[in-house]
Amino acid sequence: PEFRLGLWKSYIQTGSAKEAPRLLTDITDDDAAAQCLVGAAHLQENDLDQAQQFLERALKRDRNLVDARINLAEVYARKGEHAKAARYMMSARGHIAELTNP
Repeated sequence: PEFRLGLWKSYIQTGSAKEAPRLLTDITDDDAAAQCLVGAAHLQENDLDQAQQFLERALKRDRNLVDARINLAEVYARKGEHAKAARYMMSARGHIAELTNP
């Protein structure tokens, strides 16, 4: 599973998000990291509603996922919901600060 998550992430980072879904066909709803990566792939494909759904699901399972918060900020910014985008970005910054300054 870890190898496939890493491969999935590299697909997303290189702009090949369309290739990634076949790697995580058996992800479970409990896997927050996988949900976050699926959301990032949908965001890259500009499928904002699906991205939002997966990213919110990821955060429900793991409130500490900074990437999910940053990507949700991007989703809301693209949707024109700038207040929500700002809240998620501030929330992400707060989590980063907590991690770097325990």
